[in-house]
Amino acid sequence: MSLNIKNSETHKLVKELATLKGVSLTTAVTLAVLNEIEKEKSARNAAAPMNKKKRSDYLLEFAKEYTKRVKNPVHSWDIDSELYGEDGLPK
Repeated sequence: MSLNIKNSETHKLVKELATLKGVSLTTAVTLAVLNEIEKEKSARNAAAPMNKKKRSDYLLEFAKEYTKRVKNPVHSWDIDSELYGEDGLPK
């Protein structure tokens, strides 16, 4: 693999970064690129719509909306009495 930087200003900046960090030119370029990638990902995540909810959040919202709208809810403990008679047979 090879990366040939022919821009004198870029070479100067990479050399300065390498000196400041006490690393090689290659490591300085790697660190700079990783830093920029992380910044870009953070910026994109911040700009992305906030609709990346967990499934549990959607279910909780649905449950809250459902309880607002249902007038006479049937609870799980009432189902047997609704479906079966005193003799245990279906109504």
